[in-house]
Amino acid sequence: MAEHILATDTLNAGRIKINELAIDAAARAETNSETAIAKGDQAIQKATELGNESIQIATDKGNESIEIAETTGAEAIRIANEKGDSSISIATTKGNESIAIAENALEVANGVRNEFDQIIQEAGDSNPEIVNARTDQKGVKHDTLNARLTSDLSRKVEFTDLATTSKDGLMSKADKSKLTNLPVITFTERGEVVD
Repeated sequence: MAEHILATDTLNAGRIKINELAIDAAARAETNSETAIAKGDQAIQKATELGNESIQIATDKGNESIEIAETTGAEAIRIANEKGDSSISIATTKGNESIAIAENALEVANGVRNEFDQIIQEAGDSNPEIVNARTDQKGVKHDTLNARLTSDLSRKVEFTDLATTSKDGLMSKADKSKLTNLPVITFTERGEVVD
């Protein structure tokens, strides 16, 4: 388990701890969620393929039955009808089974996603630092840290667009360009400044 940030930590030590506690954990959680969704999608794909194959088999058998009926007369027509009914029954049964498999796979995938989201929420609530990080600057508490970061980024993009496109704007595009070209200052140790 990663260490908490201490008052004596340097800025870089604090950054490393935040990465271990929040960002790395969130990335692993997102990867696990994507894996579960991918497996659910694969199950749905397989069920759809089985359904399509069943429909193709039923169609082929029905066409075969019609050919036999046309070439052999009334008796063949009676036999073909029986075979056709059997094929339709089999196709219906297989199609229904395939639909059930697909629906079950979707239900499992949704269950896995819901369970994963619940695990993230429950695990996150046990760490006050993560819970605190979910609350944005306006005091809005988000369900996950990812949701909070997405919200912050969205507001930043909106503010930047407003600042650079407004007629009475807060900042002209030329002024924004000047700000973009300012040198970056990096603090390596307390009290030291490096250009």
